[in-house]
Order: sequence, then structure tokens, then C-alpha cells
Amino acid sequence: MDPETMYSRLDSMFTDRRTAAEIENYLRDVLKEAESAGSGELVIAACNELGGLARARGDFKEAEALHMKVLRLLEEAGQKGNLNYATALINCGDVYASADENERALEIFLEAEAMLKALGQDGMYPMAALCNNISKVYICLGQNEKAEKALEKALEIIEALPGMWQEKATTYVNAAEAAAAAGKLKKAAETFAGAIALFREHGVRDQHYAAALAGEARLRFMEGAAAEAAGGFNEAAEIIKEIYGENSIYRLLKENAEKAEKGGGLHEGT
Repeated sequence: MDPETMYSRLDSMFTDRRTAAEIENYLRDVLKEAESAGSGELVIAACNELGGLARARGDFKEAEALHMKVLRLLEEAGQKGNLNYATALINCGDVYASADENERALEIFLEAEAMLKALGQDGMYPMAALCNNISKVYICLGQNEKAEKALEKALEIIEALPGMWQEKATTYVNAAEAAAAAGKLKKAAETFAGAIALFREHGVRDQHYAAALAGEARLRFMEGAAAEAAGGFNEAAEIIKEIYGENSIYRLLKENAEKAEKGGGLHEGT
């Protein structure tokens, strides 16, 4: 098997709405086969996907181990400093960001940013995606002005590239979160609405759409619209369930829906 075959099979599994457990079992089988065959390229591909699944379900230790393995294999293959290595660094940073190790995440993201610049990627999509990730970490660190600057750069890149509506919508979500963190609630509401409109226009229900719904729901709750807030949290929870099952994010969203209905305080970060 080669990575292309693996990704084709994964696409079919996602299209068929196979469960996260089924997808993970498939990838573990691929990894075992790749390691037995000594296929480093396939090991890297399988580890990347398994690392993403581990991060999504909150198993940050396993996710870290998988992505660090990818970095080690790339370095052994003489690929340190290339685009594959920069992408692997970003994946590691995502794990630390998800685990609230924001200082470590920022350190890795900035290393990846310097690498992308050296590779001539400053105006390309990988840089825009990284700027989105950097903005989230800055928000968590309370550095809202830096977060907004990172997002401005991301949007500038994305708007100059064709066919990037989904990336634009994702950046809107992050920009709305940055505005909310800075207390710019009107701007946040307008930007969340713009993101939601794009996702609905294209019929996409992914984790970024769920984040937009949850962010808008939080604003509705702050305005005193408890029923609308609960509805938004519930819809976001169902999307997460469709993708990842009843993971920790799903549970927090459902708890926020219940708290909104009862008038209690909400969990942070959802």
C-alpha cells in the first residue's frame, strides 16, 4: 500500500460516515503494515492521521508521540527544513495548543513560520493556516492585538487565492473569537454570522462550523437570549458528534446548552 491508496480509502470512509473508531482501527492496521514493510512514507502518513484523531479525542500524549515520531522520521530521511517538516511541526503545535500548553505551542508555531518564510511560502495557504493557529494561541495568552494582526495576515493571503471559501470561513471564525476576546462583541457577532452564512451556503458541517455556532451561541447567551444560545450549542454538539463521536468537546457543548437553558455559567472555550 502507498499513502495515496490510504487517503483514497479514508475519503471513502468519511463519505460513508464511518465511525471515528472504525477509521482509527483502519489506520492502526495501515501503520502496522507499513512498519512491517519498512515503508517510511506510509508510516508518516498513517501517524499524521492517527495523531489528528488522538488530538480530537483529547489523548494529547498519544498525539504528541505520533507527531514527534513523524518529525524524527522526516529528519532521518533528510527532510528537516522542507515543507513536509514544517507541516509536521504545525501538527505538533496543534497538539500543544489543544492541551493548553500555549507557550510551547507558540514556540513551535513561530519556528514553523520562520521555516515557511525561508521556503518562499509567505503568500501561500500554508502560511495563512499557520497564522490562524498562531492567532488562537495569542488569544489564549491574552495577546489580542497580536492575534488580530495574525488574522489580518491570514485573510490577506486567503482573499488573494482562488477557491478558498472554506479557509475564509475558518479565518472568520478565528477573527470573531479574537474580537470577542478583545470585548468587540458587535464585530464578533457580525464575523460569526459571516462564517456561518458561508458554511450554510456550501452545505458544509465541520468542526469549524461547529465552532462558529458555539461562538455565536455564547454571544446570544451574553445578550440574554437563552433559548437561542441553547439551540446553537446543541447544533454545534451534534456536528461534533457526527465527526468525532461523543468526545470531551461534545460533552462540554451539551453541558453549555443545559447551562444556557438554566441560566448558569458557561464552560470556557466552547
